[in-house]
Amino acid sequence: MLTATQRESLLAKIRGEIKIQDGILASAVSVLPAERHPEPNDTASEEELYTKAVREINRARAYREKLAARMRAITAGDCCECHECGDSISFRRLQAEPTATLCVPCKDTRSQMQERQYGIRPGMRVLAQI
Repeated sequence: MLTATQRESLLAKIRGEIKIQDGILASAVSVLPAERHPEPNDTASEEELYTKAVREINRARAYREKLAARMRAITAGDCCECHECGDSISFRRLQAEPTATLCVPCKDTRSQMQERQYGIRPGMRVLAQI
């Protein structure tokens, strides 16, 4: 369970992360062209910029929604429990990753299992959530 000071600290961190995601969204949206009728020679470049901006928008929106959900859970006093074992997630872990849903031991176990089953090492980027 979080103390009042930890709770406020975590909420402040989440608010800061949301502002960062809002900035990323604004930046990516500003890159999107109003109309997509590039010159024939610039089609590939325009398409790459458009695809990259859309990908950034989707990532920022998804992460922002996770942050907002965590903020609502903290405000309601209904957060910080591991989804696998039910133990509380440490404050230090939540500070490092505010959207964490697993405690450190469960996350380690899952990482080891993924490495054995799929050859995925911690820190590797994967295309789909396993």
